[in-house]
Amino acid sequence: MSLAFWFTNGTKPAAWIKDDILHIRDGVFGQDEIDKKKVESMYYEVDFHRNSVGNSSGEETDVHIIVIKLKGFSEWRLPIKDLEEHAEKLRLYHFIKDNFFNLEFRRL
Repeated sequence: MSLAFWFTNGTKPAAWIKDDILHIRDGVFGQDEIDKKKVESMYYEVDFHRNSVGNSSGEETDVHIIVIKLKGFSEWRLPIKDLEEHAEKLRLYHFIKDNFFNLEFRRL
């Protein structure tokens, strides 16, 4: 069974689940994959800030992060850069929680 939620422009899925693998589109060409069978724990962080790429003014940008612990590996952080598609009303968080893994929500 496959589930998906679409970019707000409706042309491509922003994230989808196929064969227990979560696919998260990151911009036009990038894509991250997480295999549910290997997930030990996950949580979703908001209110994280980092320097904007190519910005010398010191201005920071918001970033959401999924922290993932896979069986047999150390915890790793997956930054969600496409906030226009994924962050509005926490779309990605709710999609993952409702359809893939019961992840925890954390504010920094």
